[in-house]
Amino acid sequence: MSVKVDEAVQEINVVRASVETHKVDLAAKGYGADRVAKFDTLKADLLSKDSAQKRAQAMLEQKTKEQNDIMAAAGNLITKLQNAASSAYGKDKAALKEFRIGGRGKPRTVARMETTLEYLTGVAAAHSADLMANGFRSANIANPAKTKNLNKRAMPKDNGVDVLWGNYIININS
Repeated sequence: MSVKVDEAVQEINVVRASVETHKVDLAAKGYGADRVAKFDTLKADLLSKDSAQKRAQAMLEQKTKEQNDIMAAAGNLITKLQNAASSAYGKDKAALKEFRIGGRGKPRTVARMETTLEYLTGVAAAHSADLMANGFRSANIANPAKTKNLNKRAMPKDNGVDVLWGNYIININS
């Protein structure tokens, strides 16, 4: 898109220069200053819309990076939880299955990550004593935060990062 805009601006500049060169002849043919001013207006509109498009694209890229960072942090949290569960329950296949160990791997989509985190929050709460005895901290998963429309973002804390994911707060300790 930006290349096309640059080409259009160049064409406008060439035509504008030609119009300035032949202003007298064009005025005689009925091509007045108001029509010449349209080139300037068109160029300004085109450049402002291109600038807005570039800003929107940059914001989208930033949001995508933030979301990818949160997905990675949530995946690391799931790994910590599954490692603690493996340590706590050893060869108990039913318990390991409950923690989704040996399954499909980490969720790759936001929707699947949300449902996995929701599910594992309940499982971790139910087995918290065994998990904490095997290295999982109680601060890793907090109770669901009942707040409206928490956008996926990270907030730095003294002891790690609290990640707001939907209705869940995930604390990743460093």
